[in-house]
Amino acid sequence: MGKRNAISAAIIFFLALFVIFSFNVFAQDDETSGETENTNSKVAVGAGLEWNMNSRENFAMGALLGFDINFGASFAAGFNAIFSSNFTNFSVIEPAAFFRWYFLGKGHTGFFAQAEGGVFIIFEESVSALPMGGIRAGFRFPLGQKFYIEPYGRLGYPFLFGVGAIAGMRIPDMSERRRTERREALVAELNTVIEEQNISDISIHATNRGIMITLSNIMFNADSAVLPDVELAKLREIAVVLGSINNVRIQIAGHSSRVGTPEYLLELSTARAQSVADYLISLDAVKAENISVIGYGSSRPVADNSTPQGMAANRRVEIIILEN
Repeated sequence: MGKRNAISAAIIFFLALFVIFSFNVFAQDDETSGETENTNSKVAVGAGLEWNMNSRENFAMGALLGFDINFGASFAAGFNAIFSSNFTNFSVIEPAAFFRWYFLGKGHTGFFAQAEGGVFIIFEESVSALPMGGIRAGFRFPLGQKFYIEPYGRLGYPFLFGVGAIAGMRIPDMSERRRTERREALVAELNTVIEEQNISDISIHATNRGIMITLSNIMFNADSAVLPDVELAKLREIAVVLGSINNVRIQIAGHSSRVGTPEYLLELSTARAQSVADYLISLDAVKAENISVIGYGSSRPVADNSTPQGMAANRRVEIIILEN
């Protein structure tokens, strides 16, 4: 009984440790999610088969169940359990938590390496348990937006090696889906305001960070952040759009064409974004504490800088309505 209690305590300890870690993963992902994460699924579940050698004398077949949680741009954590048997006198259960790095992939697919640790529970004439640790490498092939296949190989202690494959699916993130629906509804509402006010040279679309309002063909005085009067009229129209949203929070991004040094263009684009911010604040369209500015210089062109039309398109200001 003492050995069985020790095994149970070890399993409970690793499960509790993983649950605590998972809460931290979710919290970090909510705070840092942005344009690097291009999926509505954070959690994936899978099942698979493997061939392994879980002792020096016994080859075995294994069945695996597991899940993983995405966080950051290229990382995941998860938990899996493998049941292996040679169908005669040797069976093993391996519950383990793991940490995974997609080192040659984006969107949590591609080549990965992971470290894992847990308990190695052996069922022979009696039950015994050992601490388990190992490494795994493989490749996650996406099959559409939801499904994947994942061949892998693993090494570690106390097993010698194993090779297998997992088939799984991503679980839709309902909170992200609801955010997407809210963004689409707000985009439709703002487009209605633009049509009613007959506002031109403005486009609105949803991004992973929020709703982006792009002011096309906005012109500043040469080599300065001063807006001529004709451009101030456009901003007054933007103020009408922003004023239709309660307690709006925005970020203003300035962009330039590729004429000048990178340092100069970065400084100029930041100053131009600040000029737009100051004018919107003066119109009471946005509270000062709810607005931030950033300059990108010429690092994010949307058109070819070799033509006058392309340069004009790249000299733009973007207003991002942030999530509340």
